[in-house]
Amino acid sequence: MTDKGTSRALSTFLGLAFKADRWRIIKVLLIEIAFRSVSLATAVGLKVILDGIAQTDLRMIVVGAVLTAAPLGIQRWAGPAYIRVEVNLREKVQMEVEAELAAATADPVTIEHLESPKHLDEINLAAQQRGWIAHMMATLLSNVQGVLTLGGSLALLATIDPRVLFLPLFGIPAFFASRRAAALVEKANEANAERLRRRTHLFSIGTSAEAGKELRIFGLHDTLVNRYHRASEEVARETNRAAVRSGLVRVAGQLAFAVGYVGAVALIIDLAARGAATPGDVMMAVTLAAQVNGYVAGMAESGGTFARTVKSAKRFLGVLDYADAHRPKKTTVTVPATIRDGIVLEGVTFTYPDAAEPALKDVTVKLPAGSVVALVGENGAGKTTLVKLLFGMYEPSAGSISLDGVDLDDFDPTDWRAHTSAAFQDFVRFEFSIGESVGIGDLPRVQDESAVRSALHRAGAEELIKVGDDGLETPLGRTWANGIDLSGGQWQKLALARSLMRRNPLLLVFDEPTAALDAETEHALFERFAAASREEVSTGMITLLISHRFSTVRMADLIVVLNQGKVEDVGSHDDLVLRRGLYAELYALQAGAYE
Repeated sequence: MTDKGTSRALSTFLGLAFKADRWRIIKVLLIEIAFRSVSLATAVGLKVILDGIAQTDLRMIVVGAVLTAAPLGIQRWAGPAYIRVEVNLREKVQMEVEAELAAATADPVTIEHLESPKHLDEINLAAQQRGWIAHMMATLLSNVQGVLTLGGSLALLATIDPRVLFLPLFGIPAFFASRRAAALVEKANEANAERLRRRTHLFSIGTSAEAGKELRIFGLHDTLVNRYHRASEEVARETNRAAVRSGLVRVAGQLAFAVGYVGAVALIIDLAARGAATPGDVMMAVTLAAQVNGYVAGMAESGGTFARTVKSAKRFLGVLDYADAHRPKKTTVTVPATIRDGIVLEGVTFTYPDAAEPALKDVTVKLPAGSVVALVGENGAGKTTLVKLLFGMYEPSAGSISLDGVDLDDFDPTDWRAHTSAAFQDFVRFEFSIGESVGIGDLPRVQDESAVRSALHRAGAEELIKVGDDGLETPLGRTWANGIDLSGGQWQKLALARSLMRRNPLLLVFDEPTAALDAETEHALFERFAAASREEVSTGMITLLISHRFSTVRMADLIVVLNQGKVEDVGSHDDLVLRRGLYAELYALQAGAYE
């Protein structure tokens, strides 16, 4: 009996396979039937030929020859046809699996799963084993046809002696041994999951243009290669250990069936010696017993493979289940077109999964409508964590965040984010065209050239239109034909322009988005942003600024000082300097550096 999880895995992937290509499934099934059936005809043909020779019956010899030769022609056709159709089917199913996996990784409301080592291991293993999952249909069809052909072989053997029907029982140890061997291999895969992610990371660093400069300057090439080899050796050691152990288990299982096979052949030979069976019976028995041996061994092996595939499928379903449990919830509460009062954080505490200490502790602060607010604090103070909570990338462990008195959790997260925009320090370098890299900041207007040009203008990045011969259509990324690369500051300006594509967002966040720009350029840009924000009084837009440069921070209407996850002080630049707290200390240190 299969457990509930196995049944669900089977039904889910049968559905995926039929969705991918139901007609190829039928073709694979028909070819399997043809391919398996002819092997029985060959055994019968050999019996008829041998009995015909013994009885000097030419008609029997001819019939036997036809029964033996015809299957060869069918097998010559069926073999390549099966491989061609099965490979195409597997590719289509694998594409469906990959599409589902990509959606399940992108769909969850929060990004917790993308920052959790355990969940990343599950995603990575599911991705690595998608080929196994896609092969499930072929394995299942092969097992079904194996059972049918095994039944036919035993029926023919039973005509000689019914005791031969006990032969498959000797295959039971081989079946369980194969499952145990597959479990050993799967355990090794799980143990290797993090090592494989690390090895992939090292390979990615070693082959990326961005890392190339530092690798050469700091002489890190040999260190990186050595770490890669060390990770590879650890993977190989675990894999080889599992391979040896699983191989020994399989051999032990096959020995049991070998005993049964030898006993079945000896039984038929004894019958022939006593005149109870013909020479043709002996030939057919030896042929069919060998085939039964192959079927049972194959089914035992595919049984282990199938068990491993089901385990992979369950892991894949676990990723899908997580996505289903973390999709945006249905709500009738709509995000308002304007902010009347502001965003209020009340008693907000947040602890990252598996972290010992909270990143934010009892944070209570109000971000007033229509204001420019700056977040200030040393590295690790909790600034970016607070931004993640404002965007709903995580949910507070305690406390609440509300917009005009309505908890953010009551809104559809997708709807709320559609009313926001942001530019981050760790921005993405989208290697699209220049126009698309900016326009995707507001997908409905991605092809609106005037909107893209306006965003570039507000980001002080109009010069980027002229960096290539094709203007906004210039492709980015040197790895693409006719693509160009940009400097760090130029890429950052593109990210800024992208954040300015949306018209009248309620919340606009700049999280260290100008680190690659000089202080004077940053100050001029944010002075422009602050002025524009104050003009947007009709929507009550809140502009949230995070920067380590106090020449920029001081222009904010309100400055929130974070220290070790807590709000230490709130006020204007002048107020905070007069209070001589942490802000004044940090400001004095930075100002002193320029004297």
